Amino acid sequence: MIMTIIAAIVLVSAVGFLVYLALGAARKIPRSSEITKPDATYGWQCR
Repeated sequence: MIMTIIAAIVLVSAVGFLVYLALGAARKIPRSSEITKPDATYGWQCR
């Protein structure tokens, strides 16, 4: 039971991280240098 919960959390976090990367790649804004630093910290905190 515990293993299934851990596997579900890992899958959800991996999918969320991929979606986060896809959205970041889709938004290629000139201000990317200002946006990437806070986004990177929040991304690591979410995981």
